[in-house]
Amino acid sequence: MAMVSEVKVNGAEPEAPVELPPALAERPAGLPPGKYSLVGWDMDTTGRRLIDEICQIAAYTPQQSYSQYIMPYGDLNPGARRRHNVRVVTVGRYRMLKDTNTHKKQRTKLNQYHHLLRYKLLDRFKSIVAGFADSYALAADKCKATVKSVSLRVLARVLLDADSLARKRVTQLRRLLADAGLLYSQLQDAWTNHKLEGLEKQMAALSVSAKEEDIKELIDIFDCHFDPAKEPKGPKPRTPRNRIRATSTGETGEAGEPEGSTKLTGKR
Repeated sequence: MAMVSEVKVNGAEPEAPVELPPALAERPAGLPPGKYSLVGWDMDTTGRRLIDEICQIAAYTPQQSYSQYIMPYGDLNPGARRRHNVRVVTVGRYRMLKDTNTHKKQRTKLNQYHHLLRYKLLDRFKSIVAGFADSYALAADKCKATVKSVSLRVLARVLLDADSLARKRVTQLRRLLADAGLLYSQLQDAWTNHKLEGLEKQMAALSVSAKEEDIKELIDIFDCHFDPAKEPKGPKPRTPRNRIRATSTGETGEAGEPEGSTKLTGKR
């Protein structure tokens, strides 16, 4: 049952009750102080019904990762096949999981819980695992002021979109250096011997394939990187053109359209 809270504004009457998500309503007791390792884990299932089975378990830490496919008794439904890129195939008398992209067989095991019972590892598992954290409740608490939904799709788009643009920009600049055959040691020696002029001389090899603004950005990045007195800089992500057009259209507006609206046109 969800909790309901009332909020007073400047001593006035309380506003309409605000219904909290079930994840925020429950406040379980925390773990005692100690040294813990955080492990992010996830599992894929054959569908979203209660009777569906686990078909993959994966875990990740900064030091190592783990992934294991599990052979389900039933087949994956069409939605699960598209999400996980695996499907169950039958070859003769045997069933197996096959990757839908590479068409390669996946190595599978039986249900891991049966292994815990069969080899009496359940007590060992309980002694190692201190508890499970509800990542949904954490995301709902930290992001409730900025997003309405805390699904993985929404969080990935909001939190990782800027990082993806930065990675694309890094790849573009790296490709320019690789095409020109410039090595890190060459740029370091050029800066050590001639400072900024040495970098400009080395970057002159990019004038054929790179734009002037790209060359200036690379010179600025390497100059700040090699100079200990300056703060390091990273590449500036570039906003895609379609976003720029949509934003500019919303700022200027058109006749009969309110300012801030975006008008999309297309050919039939």
